[in-house]
Amino acid sequence: MSNAYKIALFFGVLHGINDFIAGYLLSAHTSIASSMSMNSFVFLLYGMLAFGLQPLAGILVDKQKNNKYFTYVSILFLVLAILFWNKSILIAIICSGIASAFIHVCGGAATFSADKNNTSIAGLFTAPGVLGLISGGILGTFPSVWFYILIIPLLLLFVVIFQIKLPYLQSNQRKKYNIDFDTHDFLMILLLLSIAMRSLLWNIFNLYTENQQIWLLGIAIAAFVGKLIGGVICDKYNWKYWIYLSSIVAVLCLQFGKNNLLILCIGVSCLQSTVPITLVLMQHFLSKMPATASGLALGMAIMLAGFPMFLNIFIANYTSSILMLIIVSVFFYSQYKSISTISENKE
Repeated sequence: MSNAYKIALFFGVLHGINDFIAGYLLSAHTSIASSMSMNSFVFLLYGMLAFGLQPLAGILVDKQKNNKYFTYVSILFLVLAILFWNKSILIAIICSGIASAFIHVCGGAATFSADKNNTSIAGLFTAPGVLGLISGGILGTFPSVWFYILIIPLLLLFVVIFQIKLPYLQSNQRKKYNIDFDTHDFLMILLLLSIAMRSLLWNIFNLYTENQQIWLLGIAIAAFVGKLIGGVICDKYNWKYWIYLSSIVAVLCLQFGKNNLLILCIGVSCLQSTVPITLVLMQHFLSKMPATASGLALGMAIMLAGFPMFLNIFIANYTSSILMLIIVSVFFYSQYKSISTISENKE
């Protein structure tokens, strides 16, 4: 196995465990939350940390050019999340969110640095995310002390990373993916993906509230398979055609297939199949800042898509509205700082 695939496999496993822990903690919190408003606040707080923080985390990793160090820190934060979950689940969720932000950007930077022209390894790294999140969410409805067992694989990964060489932009390979989208292409794809992602998040949220575990597992498996297949297809065929085709199919299936599990899963697979190539394209666009690019590709879109889900709930509660305003303000400030840093580096 090449070093690039070892790196992708390592971060794929870490990504899956990370999202499993997040899903478990959020689900466990839902079972003890005093109100829907409080529960939504915690979900939004996690989203701001796990996804909204990614661009800033990426900037920090790019400046230090040491994703191995930040991977160590991320694993330690996951261990803390597990240790705190039965004492203060809010602290555990905060630790999990911080760990998630750095795992996404470190994994993205590592896979890109290992092989900048391979969307298959990008798919291998990103694939376990939704699968881990949903499976953790299902098991989190039955909190148990067995959750502490997850510390063992995390410590094993902590040891394994010592044996893996993590290059940082050392590859001199010719760029295969040229960013030649015009403005119309970019806006159209962004619109399609935003609509599809919004529908996916809303469908998952509704399925959780309705306790539809079979449907949730179907979505999780569909997302896992979609990312793997999408990475391979974009390596072998025209990635532009695939983005357009899969985005359109995803929008249609997610909008009109809510009552049909097969159609819904096809939509999820198509949407998730665009993630590897979207990640690689963003990294090529910001080729000197692969971690920041990963944060923008994997974090910001999900965070923005999730805002409307909780807006109506927060409006009805004065205190929660203030908390939401603070969180949203911090998020957009972080995006502003990210864009400013990117502009300086591009110049």
